[in-house]
Amino acid sequence: MASCGHQGRPDMYGLGIRLGIYIQWFGEILVEFFDETDVSDIRLLGLLLSGGIILGLLVAIASQHVQPADVYIVLQLAAGCYIFLIPIYVWNTLSCCDPRWDPLKWTEEINLPVYGISNVILLTVISAIGIWFFATYVPTKGHQCEQYGFFIAKIKLDNAVFIVVNIVIYVAIILICVAIALSWTGFWDGQFLIHRRHRRRGSHRRQRERDDQERIARRKRARQEQKDLLRTMRGISNLVVYGLHIAAIELTLQWNQFDNINGVNTSAQTIPLLVSLGILLRLIVAHYAARVDGSTDERSASVGDEPQPTDPEDPGGCRCARVPAPATGSAPNRAPCRTRQARATPAVAPIPELEVLNEYVAGMDMDDVSEYFAHGSDPYWLARMAIQNRQMAERAAAMERQRARGTMPRPARAHVRGVTVL
Repeated sequence: MASCGHQGRPDMYGLGIRLGIYIQWFGEILVEFFDETDVSDIRLLGLLLSGGIILGLLVAIASQHVQPADVYIVLQLAAGCYIFLIPIYVWNTLSCCDPRWDPLKWTEEINLPVYGISNVILLTVISAIGIWFFATYVPTKGHQCEQYGFFIAKIKLDNAVFIVVNIVIYVAIILICVAIALSWTGFWDGQFLIHRRHRRRGSHRRQRERDDQERIARRKRARQEQKDLLRTMRGISNLVVYGLHIAAIELTLQWNQFDNINGVNTSAQTIPLLVSLGILLRLIVAHYAARVDGSTDERSASVGDEPQPTDPEDPGGCRCARVPAPATGSAPNRAPCRTRQARATPAVAPIPELEVLNEYVAGMDMDDVSEYFAHGSDPYWLARMAIQNRQMAERAAAMERQRARGTMPRPARAHVRGVTVL
């Protein structure tokens, strides 16, 4: 069997390009472990890098100036930022898709629809190219040369088992992308209502009374420990996948003995490397700057908590409010002070049940309300109200952090007949 040659493609997978992609992957792992709300920069960088190398691969395939190993390596680089999701979906399958044990549900990251749509489209394109490569290109042209891939060990690209496994993986990825797209249209809404109703009927018999403060504190600690455990497990999983995937790419390059791919001597190598490194450093600096600002705000808030001066009392025993000096031309018989009862305005009395539920529902989602309260009861609606208030406060805090960093997106503008509405 002849070899296709050892001339590599530094314009597609040179050292600078590979290092830029590896740094972007490490940046995603880092911000996920920090649990940042604003990770749009590193996500956008990964999307652009994957889209750029896939576009270059399509141009090379159209010009027929590409070897089988070139296509395989570029596919591994383009799909690298999505491989970290494979252990998460395996874990969700083992946990029977329980949302309380889903690592993706416990992050504070703001999910933008534009990134979700772009990622699904790009992942579908990568999977389609992978199916074409292993189902059509390798069986017809892969026998002309002896090149290797990574399958736990060194294996030929035209190996039948290797081809079948990769085709199955890419087909499964396309099916998952289709299922995600259907979920956006509401196709899956109502498909599992029978199962949920049976669960909720059994959960209605649980205790519906208020728990004491010790039980509430214990629940909050358990929620936080569960969140920390899932975040640690996800970080370890990401590091293991990160090391294995880089080893697979570098070993594939070494086994195929490509030349001219380990230099950083062109702008095509330095640009992605410096951009990835700069964005990673910016995220690290912004994270620690936000922590310093938060500690400063806490200290200033503690200093500002001082007793306020009280209003004096008149000789008659009524508490008076300070009023400014009368203006020129005002009535001479104006009273110098007014009682609090006279100037008090009616206020809405707070709901004591809501104050208790605000602490009780800490860490609880909308899906968990029916497991602790009877559907339609007063505590049920109060708990939902408390969860909505908490979610609104979290979104407001996230927007405030974005505004402090200067990354607040501009609001969309709607035009109706040439008039700006928003």
